[in-house]
Amino acid sequence: QRLSFGLFRVMVVFMFLQQASGKSLRFRGGTLALMVMESIVFALPPFFLGKVVTHLVDTGIPVIAASVAREGGRVDLFTYIMNLVLAVGAGVYEEFLFRMLLLGALFGVFRRVFRMEGTTLYVVAMITQAFLFALFHHLPGSVHPLSWEYVQSLEFMRAFAFRSVAGVYFAYLYQERGFGIAAGSHAFYDVVAVTLNAFR
Repeated sequence: QRLSFGLFRVMVVFMFLQQASGKSLRFRGGTLALMVMESIVFALPPFFLGKVVTHLVDTGIPVIAASVAREGGRVDLFTYIMNLVLAVGAGVYEEFLFRMLLLGALFGVFRRVFRMEGTTLYVVAMITQAFLFALFHHLPGSVHPLSWEYVQSLEFMRAFAFRSVAGVYFAYLYQERGFGIAAGSHAFYDVVAVTLNAFR
């Protein structure tokens, strides 16, 4: 069911983007290959950012944070493949939702309602969508939904801080390189992260 939903999300986003572009569907092998390579390159910095954020969190708030025990287990091939598909779907879906839709909406709201402009508008919109992006991963029904015990844990502080920074990074990538590169980089990052977690 989760696998089907992941594939469905990817297809819906691609169909929406194709229709919104108003252009005929054409595949250009050279352009696609370059985009794949660029996406792979831009998928690497979040791993470095994750190390930096973890170090800052661990050194900044080591006393008040508890640690949540994690259970280990052997790798199940079907679960791993399913998680890979979901990772690709999440990368595309989240860039569509948070960067293309939400970030654009925030620019409009902050500009018209709060009369922001220039650097202030850019920074506030980027930080707001990054905070909501991080919060989205802890909604009820997620792997780690918010609870008072979990919010006080070191794992939450690491995860929330990293996802906030990653939200800013992918938003900047979206602004500078477009949706395709942002979604591709996000998807490649998720695939590598899933693989590392599965075989760690």
